Amino acid sequence: MIINDLSYKSTKVRNMKCFYHPELDAVAQCEKCSKGLCNDCATKYNRPICESCAKKELRAKLSYYRMPLIVCAVLFAVVFIICSQQDLQMYQTISYSLGIISLYVGWKVFGNIGKSYSVISGDGFTMLAFFFIKIVAVLLVGVFVSPFYLVYCIYKIIKISILLKKI
Repeated sequence: MIINDLSYKSTKVRNMKCFYHPELDAVAQCEKCSKGLCNDCATKYNRPICESCAKKELRAKLSYYRMPLIVCAVLFAVVFIICSQQDLQMYQTISYSLGIISLYVGWKVFGNIGKSYSVISGDGFTMLAFFFIKIVAVLLVGVFVSPFYLVYCIYKIIKISILLKKI
């Protein structure tokens, strides 16, 4: 995308120079911090954003995809340690640990469903029944979705890390 149309420039940008190339006129401003960007800088990414803001966004995305992996690892370890201290077979210990991970991932998938319990009319029993059904659905979905979701998170972490090294 090349920005050649001077009508695109706002009054602010017309008098600005590029933050990274002071010898060039700015044709756009960073969406986040309003730094002036020349044509090369403004078209470097999918939208006009400066390099430092792009790095900040990528680091935030990296944290977003790391968190579920950390939570799952901690949940697995805690449940595994607790179950190991009981008189359980190894397959039971691993099953319980994976079940907790499935609940967590399923809850993330179903996160927006039923957030507002005001949709459900009725007494406390109705709300309790809805909550129980949601837990069962979360567990069932989590069992199937967990491996794909965790692999997806790993994929995104690798992809974002590669992009950060390029910047």
